Amino acid sequence: MWRSCFGMLRGSETLSSFKAWKMSGTKSACPTYEAYLEEKNSKNEWEQLWAIRLGDKRFCIGCIPFFAFDLALGDEVETDENYVIQRVIKESGHYTFRVWFGNSTDQEIKNEVLKFMDNLPVELEWSSANLLAISAPDPSQAKQVADYLYTQQSMEYLIYETGRTTRNP
Repeated sequence: MWRSCFGMLRGSETLSSFKAWKMSGTKSACPTYEAYLEEKNSKNEWEQLWAIRLGDKRFCIGCIPFFAFDLALGDEVETDENYVIQRVIKESGHYTFRVWFGNSTDQEIKNEVLKFMDNLPVELEWSSANLLAISAPDPSQAKQVADYLYTQQSMEYLIYETGRTTRNP
């Protein structure tokens, strides 16, 4: 279960309009809520997510989840009356990857990864200096990202995972 947030847009305009709003720096138009992750040490763990309201209890995820699994940029979700996500109504088709650079033996790997990603139609978001989230829009792009990250991980330059527990590219 996840908590979410949102504004009022529809259809294919949703993600592009959200990106334009997010880049404008206007924070008051769309509050954040949190995605439930798990219980750890007798405490609930949550992740904040940006989103767009599509209806009374329907929302579109407007960011790349860093910790929540089985949610992706552009997924339409349904919440309960407390705005806790109950289910994904419509998957966006985006694939999420998380990349950890904290244990890297190569100081230039971040720049190399960013340069590679610049050649693909992917979205990138940083959570910290060492944690990067990547959203690939389709299976073909996701395979390119996964193959590249797998190679880099094999050389111990980074650690990566996908955001899905049910399917991977």
